[in-house]
Amino acid sequence: MQIYNDPPNTKRRNRTRKNRCLSCKRLKIKCNEVRPKCEYCEHTNRECIYVDNYPSDDIHDPNSYEAVVWHKQRPLNSPSRHIGISNFECRLLKYFHEVYLVPGEMKQPPLRNLWQVQVPRLFHESPLVRSSIFSLCSLNLWNLFDLSSWIYESCEQSTSKYMTFCNLQDLQSIPNVSEFLREKTIDYYSETLRDTSKLIHELSTEQKVLTTINEAAEVVISGILLFSFFALQTHQLLPFVSHDSSQPDLLSMCSGMKESMVKAFPLLYNSQFSALFYKDEVLSPPPNPGSYPFVKYLSAKLEEYHNEAMVTTAQYENLLQALNMFKVLMFSSIEQNFPLPLYKWIFLVKNDLYDYVKRERLFFAIKLVYAYTCMNMICKFYLKRTPNIWMEYIEWYKEYNFFMFDGWTDDFDSRLYDIVASGYTIPNEEYHLLATFFP
Repeated sequence: MQIYNDPPNTKRRNRTRKNRCLSCKRLKIKCNEVRPKCEYCEHTNRECIYVDNYPSDDIHDPNSYEAVVWHKQRPLNSPSRHIGISNFECRLLKYFHEVYLVPGEMKQPPLRNLWQVQVPRLFHESPLVRSSIFSLCSLNLWNLFDLSSWIYESCEQSTSKYMTFCNLQDLQSIPNVSEFLREKTIDYYSETLRDTSKLIHELSTEQKVLTTINEAAEVVISGILLFSFFALQTHQLLPFVSHDSSQPDLLSMCSGMKESMVKAFPLLYNSQFSALFYKDEVLSPPPNPGSYPFVKYLSAKLEEYHNEAMVTTAQYENLLQALNMFKVLMFSSIEQNFPLPLYKWIFLVKNDLYDYVKRERLFFAIKLVYAYTCMNMICKFYLKRTPNIWMEYIEWYKEYNFFMFDGWTDDFDSRLYDIVASGYTIPNEEYHLLATFFP
């Protein structure tokens, strides 16, 4: 005799639970299962992924399935044993996925696919990409608050608490950061720097040849993450520019990274990693070339320097290319309403600019880099206003002017300094102001 009857909608409920998208499964919420994007993912601007959208082989392969969305969409205390990372690293990964890769700022589908699908897949194959991500995330968190309450890895998995990072930006920085986190950051950073530097050296001296798409992607992604680490770090690990040839600086590292990226380009341009090379970004001159007074003024100043024989014709052409790229990237930032393209300027100029700044100490090149570092401050490419790598260069440039010329040589530079020092930044979602910005 049957004592209990199954509720009439049991099958329906089980089927719904089975077919939920991965975001809804992870959050344990109801999913309306609309394709291609469910109601929750549409509302939160998330990547909506259904397991049955991926090849069946991937579903049964734990590593491939993990790679779809970093942690297999399970509670935070579960995935470490599946993908060979610690609970602490799992939390770093969650921070990277949910906070560092802000879904609302990944406006272009190729860019979202790159960082939310392809990079996670590469994460499982590349120790260098793993250490790059861990170093960047631990650095970010080190500058936010003390995480000692969740760094401790409990042996009792059931006691681990699910961490939410959605309100991280609202938290106040606490000065006494856990020593454990400090040590972890340095460990990840040292490992990333060592392995990336070795890889760049091997590629530049032809000791290594890139033969696969994943090898090429590893080079470019680790380079981008390492650049971001150095650009965001607040611990004076290295300067942006050093005129001491024995001291490393970010500008020299950019040169090596750029050379490696050029070698990776042929393998990646038509691959699933093509978004690394701005294939789908707006990289064309603005329709109204008469706007952008910021660049227009610098171009006129360069013309003046050329006419007065303060720069050679070859230098003039290379510096003009750098200025034109500045305008193109401003336009791209306006089109995307996000300043990421502008940050990339240092990678898209010719290598001659690096030499003009470091070896030749060409004043206009030094001035142009000053303009770039100021724009990075104005567009909020930092964790803390001070200290940071951009402000160090800005202060050095001011001291250089006063040492060489007993004061500012150009009111443009002086006003730009005052704007940065005042704390002015372009408001979020208002990057159209770049078209008319002028100090």
